[in-house]
Amino acid sequence: MSSRVTERINFGKIKEIIAPPNLIELQTNSYVDFLQAEVPASKRKNLGLQAVFTEVFPIERRRQVCARLSLLRDRRAEN
Repeated sequence: MSSRVTERINFGKIKEIIAPPNLIELQTNSYVDFLQAEVPASKRKNLGLQAVFTEVFPIERRRQVCARLSLLRDRRAEN
């Protein structure tokens, strides 16, 4: 492998009007909103991971044996 760094050449004719957004910061903020880890469980909005938990639990099976799987405690805020 070559260790040469290739120089980028811009052939575009349109000048940059605004600076591009910081995509890493945007992704990080989106992930924080998805987890809601810093928000107490009682105050979380029904978005992101909380919405998934709300939709999925409780899981019930009522054929031969009655069974129910519930989410008792969410440990995201416990660090």
